[in-house]
Amino acid sequence: MLNRCRAVEVVVNTPRNAEQTQALNNVNSLIEAAIDKMQEDLNNTKEMVQRYLNACSPDQPDGPIDQRFQSQANLQHS
Repeated sequence: MLNRCRAVEVVVNTPRNAEQTQALNNVNSLIEAAIDKMQEDLNNTKEMVQRYLNACSPDQPDGPIDQRFQSQANLQHS
């Protein structure tokens, strides 16, 4: 049974239009930039990432929201 489980491959594909694909790429770029910035300035990066998280839950944010991140994240869901 374990060998059968190891033989299973799960592939998940999320269909996106061109605008959603570009928005996802933009969001990923913002996240990668935050990761790079972490080594230079951890405290400011933590605040920036918190604003990104707040942008993902605007109904109950825990502080300020990053509007640029929110606009790109919202494009992914339209």
